[in-house]
Amino acid sequence: FPDIVAYRVNLAGYQCNFGNLLIELRKPTEALAWYGRAIATLEGVLKQVKTDVTAQQFLRNAHAGRATVFDHLKRSAEAATDWDKAVELTPEKERAGLRMGRAGSRVRAGQVDEALKEVDKLVAGADAESLYGAACVYALAAGTPKLSPDARREECARRAVALLQQAVANGYFNVAHAKQDSDFDSLRKREDFQQFMRDWEKKAKTPPAKP
Repeated sequence: FPDIVAYRVNLAGYQCNFGNLLIELRKPTEALAWYGRAIATLEGVLKQVKTDVTAQQFLRNAHAGRATVFDHLKRSAEAATDWDKAVELTPEKERAGLRMGRAGSRVRAGQVDEALKEVDKLVAGADAESLYGAACVYALAAGTPKLSPDARREECARRAVALLQQAVANGYFNVAHAKQDSDFDSLRKREDFQQFMRDWEKKAKTPPAKP
């Protein structure tokens, strides 16, 4: 029943979910194909009915999922394009996480200035997850050879450490993830980063005091 919009929207939701599953199974190329199917299905729906809230939400999710895969495959320019579409499909007050993801893709694609300007707009009053994301973006910027002079890379590195500290102070707790996060590779040899990670890990292992 290809003319029944609800069926096609549900089909696209399942296609997007297959993409999510394949990411978890570490099959990014196959995930791309499923996200592409979901996007094609939903774009067809929206050409037919113009407005459908669920279709728009699913299309947003499919673009965001595909952007994540493109980043994983180091196809950052394509990722940034998908992030753009995901942001456009999202209400203004819900865009922060998507914009942070886009900023990371932009840094990887060499669009460093645009990325850092966006992050700076997002960090005021941000929650712990967003602050962690901002730290990742600044760490990526510190590691890109397209950012010059060296003093600017140092400035970004310091900012990344400060944002990570702020994220932890605001409740970010996943030290194990941070230890393995490749976004921070540019900071691994820095004493301030190493000292903070040691202190954070030690604090994470310390049981809370009994009342």
